[in-house]
Amino acid sequence: MNRNEDEGAGMVSKVSIGARNLGEEAVRKTLPTFDLLLKQIEQIRSSSLHVGNDNGIQTPPNNTIGIFGKRGTGKTSVLYTLINKLIPAEHNKQKHFRFHNHNLGIIEPDQFGDNTKIMGSIVGLLKKAAEKQIMLIKDTGSHRRSIDAFEPYFNKGIFIPGNPLQQQLNDLIEYHLYTESEYRNLLVHTYDDLATHIKKSSHLLTPDIEFKEKLHGLITCLVKNQRILLQTSQDNKIKIEPLFFIFIDDIDLKMTRSRELLEAVLQYANHPNVVTVLSGDYEILKESVMLDLIRDEQLHFSNLRPISKLNDKETIMDRKKNLAHEYIKKMIPPARRHQLLYWNNNTIPGFSFDNETLMDQLLKMFGESSLFSHRSVGEEKLQPITISYTLFDRTPRGIVNVYYHINEINQQFPLEMDEHRNINNPEWFNIVKALIDTIILSSTRLVVEQEFILEHFIRWGNNSSNSYIDYAALNYVIDEVNQNEKSTHQENLDLLLSLVLIGDIAKSLLINMKVDQNKCHEIQNHLFDSLLKSKDTKTKLGNIAESIIKHITFRNSLFFVDQASEHTEWLSYKKSEGNVHSESQEIQERWMFMLIATLLEKDKEPQLLVRLYLQLYQQNRNEKKLDYSRGILDFLSERSSRTELYDYYSNLYAYPQQDWSELIFSWVRNTTHFNELFVNMLIQLNSLDDHSFDSYVKEIGSEPEGVSATAEASRLKKILTNIQNQSKTQELSLTPNQNAAILRRIKKFYEDLLSRIRDDHQGLFEVEWKSSDSVNQAMDVFLNGTDGMKTKYKEVKELIKNKKVQNKYEAYADYIERRHKVSNLANNYRVWFGRKEADNLIKVLREQSFLAPKNFYAVELHVLRLLKPYLLQVNENIIQDQEYEAAKVQMRQNLSSAFEEAMSITSSELNALDMELWEDEDSEERENA
Repeated sequence: MNRNEDEGAGMVSKVSIGARNLGEEAVRKTLPTFDLLLKQIEQIRSSSLHVGNDNGIQTPPNNTIGIFGKRGTGKTSVLYTLINKLIPAEHNKQKHFRFHNHNLGIIEPDQFGDNTKIMGSIVGLLKKAAEKQIMLIKDTGSHRRSIDAFEPYFNKGIFIPGNPLQQQLNDLIEYHLYTESEYRNLLVHTYDDLATHIKKSSHLLTPDIEFKEKLHGLITCLVKNQRILLQTSQDNKIKIEPLFFIFIDDIDLKMTRSRELLEAVLQYANHPNVVTVLSGDYEILKESVMLDLIRDEQLHFSNLRPISKLNDKETIMDRKKNLAHEYIKKMIPPARRHQLLYWNNNTIPGFSFDNETLMDQLLKMFGESSLFSHRSVGEEKLQPITISYTLFDRTPRGIVNVYYHINEINQQFPLEMDEHRNINNPEWFNIVKALIDTIILSSTRLVVEQEFILEHFIRWGNNSSNSYIDYAALNYVIDEVNQNEKSTHQENLDLLLSLVLIGDIAKSLLINMKVDQNKCHEIQNHLFDSLLKSKDTKTKLGNIAESIIKHITFRNSLFFVDQASEHTEWLSYKKSEGNVHSESQEIQERWMFMLIATLLEKDKEPQLLVRLYLQLYQQNRNEKKLDYSRGILDFLSERSSRTELYDYYSNLYAYPQQDWSELIFSWVRNTTHFNELFVNMLIQLNSLDDHSFDSYVKEIGSEPEGVSATAEASRLKKILTNIQNQSKTQELSLTPNQNAAILRRIKKFYEDLLSRIRDDHQGLFEVEWKSSDSVNQAMDVFLNGTDGMKTKYKEVKELIKNKKVQNKYEAYADYIERRHKVSNLANNYRVWFGRKEADNLIKVLREQSFLAPKNFYAVELHVLRLLKPYLLQVNENIIQDQEYEAAKVQMRQNLSSAFEEAMSITSSELNALDMELWEDEDSEERENA
């Protein structure tokens, strides 16, 4: 495994805990609207150029931008990233950028003491900015051009200490002091005469208004000077308006100061060239302002409480909550608020440092065949098993601690140095224990259960040999999952999944830990049953899914459930709705087939089919009890044997949206394979050109007059003919009502057609062969196969050797008898001989046979043929998928090779007992005699 060069011995890790500059790519994962935020800053810059150019009263601008998110979601990191974007380190090399954006500083209210005033801190930041600018102006004195631009700051080339900016700064500090109560008291009580007293007192009449004007004046002076510095810079080629930024981090963290801070923002934020960017948790901030507004009312003096109602609709608390919302809306416009993402299973794998993601770190630690990633055939890039990331916290603050710890392990104990991960290495045990503890303590969900986990589930000793994972303790969590209401069900299910994941990680890293494997598998099965919603009545696909889980590893079960999670509604019947899904049965089964095909890939479960064949053979031989494993093989065999044309026409003629195959089964009883023969007939009819079709119909002859079963067919034929003629000259355009009317006629047509087949023929209809010679050749191959001495295969040969096809047509009863006998052999999991040969024969019988059109009236055949061009325009469920077709071909190969391998394994086991394969089958027949 390749490792980065900077990860060698003695290199310092770049991974750190705490806020950091995320970089432009990573910040967009945390704050998707980061680009919009930058665009809004440029809009503010553009707007600041035009302020004051128009006559009339100017509306004070609001340049406040909010970054909101829950605790630990990375707000501070986003602020640092934004600062680095606006004022990057390379500004020293690009002086014209240096002055476009000026960072006045970062205010962190939680670090303020009781005696620190927020407005005073802002004045302090402005003082530093002014002093820095004064030094820059002074340094420009060597250039004549600069001296001319800053004329008020120089006298005969000498810098004036009492310059305009310094005066503005002194005035601001003075008037800020006037707003402080301590200083006002001092002025009032300290004076020499009445005139001095009156003069000093005049400053105290409107100190807040005067202070605001002085504040605005200082910032305007800073901006004006900054423009001149930009214009006099040799590097400045483009005129860009300067902006000053103040960043306030965690405005909500100190609830008693939140409102004070917002009011301080009001004092300076209405300057067009000042941008305030603040971060916090919106709900906590709103609560802080609400509580402060309630405190202002001093309810204890009026014997009222916050829950007291002022009217029939709302309490005092409700009113203040709404007022707080409006107050914050005024301070931070909703259009300028940016919400951080709440991380989830899809985004957590991409959490990264220096482009190395959490999934990359897990790959280094566990290798490719881990619980956290998988690789699809033909793909180089690994994909996450997203359900496994339920284990981690949902905030960057929680994730980074686990990331940090895994990175340290990878540096100290790289995967290729497995000998250092020795079970007797006490350092390795301590590191793994620390990792498990870190995962628990970093997760908001798991830390609540810390006592239960460490006292009952994972019982640590002083080494791996005397440490124990007690899966029986998780029965408590399973009970919670089963009993809790819907509101907490998912939370408890996530907890159960996280604990099972922790257990599997612990025993994979500390192989000497004691574990009851049977109980472990039992708990895992309970978990997957819950994830697949197996407590409900299962559908066919639900039974398949539940059975597959029992035959694959824990890691691959996670993969399977992860892939199936998008369509769990297809796995069970909903009690309230029945089995009603918008997707057709064909779409659902195709999805399950492709999912199983993916599961059989090399890095997952390539031997699954072999195990299923062997298990079913043993179950049939010994216990004579089948689980749904047979359903898996039958499903794969049946699906993979369908031709592309069969799938195409069965989907096409499935309109209306009720599966017509279900309609057939409801109207034609005791007719096995009828739907298959019917679809094959549709394929045959549509393969003919018009001349051949007309000749075909003439052989049938016309139906008797007055036959009621053809009345609906005749009306539908006329409608479809008109539609077909119209579509030749113009695009087909039918209203929803017209389509609905045709839909009703199609349903009635099917009902009449299939009802007549049932009542008139009662299973006595005929099957037609495409080529009787091809069928007989396939039967010869079947009859000449190796069969052993006393086997079912030999018995079936005797039964059908005189059942060869004699002509073009065959009675359905004869067809079904032969097909039934061969199918019984193909599906007999008690035997080996003849099953593959039977499968091959069934394939030929299926592809060569179709329901003889002469079983129908001519008008019915015309309708079936006319339905195709109409259905092509209205049926949206037609799927032609080459990937699916390729998967079916591959599945047939997989089934065949798995059968051969399972048969070979069984034969080898019997040879060791000095028995032939046919003898094992014969011994069973004697026992059952």
